[in-house]
Amino acid sequence: MTDWAATILVGAAIAVGIAGVVLPVLPGLWLIWGAAVVYALATGFDGWAWPALVAITALAVAGTAIIYYLPAKKSGEAGIPTWGQLVIAAAAIVGFFVIPIVGAIVGVVVATLVVAVLLEADLRNAGSTAWGMLMEMLKAAAIQLAIALAMAVVWGMWAFTIVN
Repeated sequence: MTDWAATILVGAAIAVGIAGVVLPVLPGLWLIWGAAVVYALATGFDGWAWPALVAITALAVAGTAIIYYLPAKKSGEAGIPTWGQLVIAAAAIVGFFVIPIVGAIVGVVVATLVVAVLLEADLRNAGSTAWGMLMEMLKAAAIQLAIALAMAVVWGMWAFTIVN
């Protein structure tokens, strides 16, 4: 495969990975990472392959961690105990499979509301807690999108060194 063909195919896969971050149907960051690994294999690890792969891997790990860390941190700040956080995490997983695309978010928000009502017996405060969790999830998703774009930029700079 020529370097140009590999570049076009991998670029398309990276675009799909970015779309997977926006619409969480695919594991977007890991699709981008996999495309970068395929690119390294297709181009014989030429140019800046190793530094680029290290950077892309670090970004993928950070982006994956942030999507779990920020909501967990927020729930801890809201006073939700470990059992409640586990219920919320389980609801996110179930929601992901039950409602395509937005299910994890719906699961987290609904479970946060239920757990907060059980803990506080106050619907207004529970609603505020659930809203805060939604905002934290959206913030984590925005950070993850920025990381996906950074991964694409790193790959783009690497690919530019190979095809030129």
